[in-house]
Amino acid sequence: MLNYRYIAKADPAEDARVWAGMSVLGGEERTNYPFDLSVDETGDGFTLVPQIDVRIGAAPIAGYVQRALEVLVERLATNSERPLAELSVPPQEEAQRLTLLGQGAALPLGASGPHAFAFRRFEAHAAERP
Repeated sequence: MLNYRYIAKADPAEDARVWAGMSVLGGEERTNYPFDLSVDETGDGFTLVPQIDVRIGAAPIAGYVQRALEVLVERLATNSERPLAELSVPPQEEAQRLTLLGQGAALPLGASGPHAFAFRRFEAHAAERP
Protein backbone atom coordinates (compact mmCIF):
# COMPACT_ATOMS: atom_id res chain seq x y z
CA MET A 1 0.00 0.00 0.00
CA LEU A 2 1.31 3.44 -0.89
CA ASN A 3 -0.15 6.35 1.03
CA TYR A 4 0.54 10.02 0.26
CA ARG A 5 -0.14 12.49 3.05
CA TYR A 6 0.21 16.27 3.10
CA ILE A 7 1.13 17.62 6.51
CA ALA A 8 0.48 21.33 6.69
CA LYS A 9 2.90 23.47 8.65
CA ALA A 10 1.18 24.82 11.73
CA ASP A 11 1.80 28.07 13.50
CA PRO A 12 3.60 27.22 16.79
CA ALA A 13 1.64 29.88 18.68
CA GLU A 14 -1.65 28.51 17.35
CA ASP A 15 -0.57 24.96 18.25
CA ALA A 16 0.22 26.05 21.81
CA ARG A 17 -3.20 27.71 22.12
CA VAL A 18 -5.10 24.73 20.67
CA TRP A 19 -3.23 22.13 22.73
CA ALA A 20 -3.17 24.14 25.99
CA GLY A 21 -3.89 21.83 28.92
CA MET A 22 -3.60 18.65 26.81
CA SER A 23 -0.74 16.26 26.29
CA VAL A 24 -0.24 13.28 24.02
CA LEU A 25 -0.03 10.05 25.99
CA GLY A 26 1.14 7.95 23.08
CA GLY A 27 0.27 6.73 19.65
CA GLU A 28 1.14 4.08 17.14
CA GLU A 29 0.35 3.67 13.47
CA ARG A 30 -0.84 0.21 12.54
CA THR A 31 -1.77 -1.51 9.31
CA ASN A 32 -3.19 -4.84 8.22
CA TYR A 33 -1.11 -4.76 5.06
CA PRO A 34 2.21 -6.61 4.98
CA PHE A 35 3.74 -3.53 3.39
CA ASP A 36 2.76 0.10 3.81
CA LEU A 37 4.77 3.10 2.70
CA SER A 38 3.49 6.54 3.61
CA VAL A 39 5.01 9.55 1.87
CA ASP A 40 4.52 12.61 4.06
CA GLU A 41 4.92 15.97 2.33
CA THR A 42 6.04 18.44 4.96
CA GLY A 43 6.02 21.59 2.85
CA ASP A 44 9.81 21.76 2.58
CA GLY A 45 10.55 18.11 1.85
CA PHE A 46 9.30 14.57 2.20
CA THR A 47 9.44 11.92 4.89
CA LEU A 48 9.07 8.23 4.11
CA VAL A 49 7.32 6.19 6.81
CA PRO A 50 7.48 2.43 6.13
CA GLN A 51 5.59 -0.28 7.98
CA ILE A 52 6.86 -3.64 6.76
CA ASP A 53 6.04 -7.11 8.01
CA VAL A 54 9.11 -8.70 9.60
CA ARG A 55 8.69 -11.73 7.30
CA ILE A 56 9.38 -9.46 4.32
CA GLY A 57 12.17 -7.47 5.92
CA ALA A 58 12.71 -3.73 5.84
CA ALA A 59 16.18 -3.77 4.23
CA PRO A 60 15.18 -5.01 0.75
CA ILE A 61 12.15 -2.71 0.63
CA ALA A 62 14.21 0.28 1.74
CA GLY A 63 16.72 -0.55 -0.98
CA TYR A 64 13.96 -0.73 -3.63
CA VAL A 65 12.47 2.59 -2.53
CA GLN A 66 15.86 4.29 -2.44
CA ARG A 67 16.78 2.94 -5.88
CA ALA A 68 13.38 3.92 -7.34
CA LEU A 69 13.79 7.47 -6.07
CA GLU A 70 17.38 7.68 -7.38
CA VAL A 71 16.32 6.47 -10.83
CA LEU A 72 13.33 8.82 -10.91
CA VAL A 73 15.41 11.84 -9.92
CA GLU A 74 18.06 10.88 -12.49
CA ARG A 75 15.45 10.65 -15.24
CA LEU A 76 13.87 13.97 -14.26
CA ALA A 77 17.28 15.67 -14.15
CA THR A 78 18.15 14.45 -17.66
CA ASN A 79 14.68 15.08 -19.15
CA SER A 80 14.55 11.45 -20.21
CA GLU A 81 11.46 10.44 -22.17
CA ARG A 82 11.93 6.78 -21.31
CA PRO A 83 8.68 5.30 -19.91
CA LEU A 84 8.67 4.76 -16.14
CA ALA A 85 7.69 1.11 -16.67
CA GLU A 86 11.10 0.53 -18.27
CA LEU A 87 13.09 1.84 -15.32
CA SER A 88 15.01 -0.84 -13.46
CA VAL A 89 14.67 -0.74 -9.69
CA PRO A 90 15.77 -4.07 -8.21
CA PRO A 91 19.45 -5.01 -8.32
CA GLN A 92 20.39 -7.24 -11.29
CA GLU A 93 20.48 -10.45 -9.23
CA GLU A 94 17.07 -9.78 -7.69
CA ALA A 95 15.59 -8.80 -11.06
CA GLN A 96 16.75 -12.13 -12.50
CA ARG A 97 15.27 -14.03 -9.56
CA LEU A 98 11.94 -12.22 -9.95
CA THR A 99 11.95 -12.87 -13.69
CA LEU A 100 12.45 -16.59 -13.11
CA LEU A 101 9.74 -16.55 -10.47
CA GLY A 102 7.38 -14.82 -12.90
CA GLN A 103 8.16 -17.44 -15.55
CA GLY A 104 7.23 -20.17 -13.11
CA ALA A 105 10.71 -21.49 -12.40
CA ALA A 106 10.25 -21.38 -8.65
CA LEU A 107 6.46 -21.57 -8.59
CA PRO A 108 4.21 -23.15 -11.22
CA LEU A 109 1.86 -20.59 -12.75
CA GLY A 110 -1.09 -22.82 -11.93
CA ALA A 111 -0.05 -23.13 -8.30
CA SER A 112 -2.69 -22.76 -5.66
CA GLY A 113 -2.64 -22.17 -1.94
CA PRO A 114 -0.94 -19.47 0.08
CA HIS A 115 2.12 -19.30 -2.21
CA ALA A 116 0.20 -18.74 -5.45
CA PHE A 117 0.49 -15.43 -7.23
CA ALA A 118 -2.29 -13.11 -6.12
CA PHE A 119 -3.70 -12.78 -9.65
CA ARG A 120 -3.87 -16.60 -9.98
CA ARG A 121 -5.79 -16.82 -6.72
CA PHE A 122 -8.14 -14.06 -7.95
CA GLU A 123 -8.68 -15.88 -11.25
CA ALA A 124 -9.47 -19.13 -9.44
CA HIS A 125 -11.91 -17.35 -7.12
CA ALA A 126 -13.65 -15.65 -10.07
CA ALA A 127 -13.92 -18.96 -11.94
CA GLU A 128 -15.50 -20.66 -8.91
CA ARG A 129 -17.95 -17.82 -8.23
CA PRO A 130 -18.79 -16.04 -11.51
